[in-house]
Amino acid sequence: SDSNMFWPSLGKPEDSELIIAEGYSAISGIKAQRNPRTQACIALRGKILNTWNLDMQKAMRSDIVKQILNAVLYSQYKRIIIAVDADDDGGHIASLLIALFVKYTNVIQEGRLYYVNTPHYIFKKGNAPIKWSDEAKDCPKGYHTTTLKGLGGMDAKQIKTFIINEETRHLQKIVFDGLKCEKALDQAFSYGGEHWIL
Repeated sequence: SDSNMFWPSLGKPEDSELIIAEGYSAISGIKAQRNPRTQACIALRGKILNTWNLDMQKAMRSDIVKQILNAVLYSQYKRIIIAVDADDDGGHIASLLIALFVKYTNVIQEGRLYYVNTPHYIFKKGNAPIKWSDEAKDCPKGYHTTTLKGLGGMDAKQIKTFIINEETRHLQKIVFDGLKCEKALDQAFSYGGEHWIL
């Protein structure tokens, strides 16, 4: 494996989770805050290859696609977590990853793929515990609002709270609904994408 992309867990994969994160600064923080016995991580640098219309041999020519598939297909992680910025680019990257997993793996059908939902706003008040929400209007009285500008803008405590800690993070399971899912991915990454861009 390429040590610049992948940091395995020290424990058994079936007792561990794999975090796939966007951006160098984000993965640096995640790598530093993770539990190395139970959390592996892979770094993404920008958008990955659109593999939807490719056979596996062509898809594996991409180093990052090869790294992700090797990690997922040969290690049975109990959870695979997509961690990307909560913006349009992050949504596109998450969709490309979902297409990759639908095309070449069964992790969605097995209920092992998740998206970590990071908040848009953090509310602070002196030494009081922080609060957060996707809506600025949820700011409690006496707190001030900070906009969270992507994973790379998180400090160590925020990474631990929103990505690492199982008790405080918000995971959304990616659910596979057969033909409906494949039709949506085909629309996004095959014939439909061109019409959307135009």
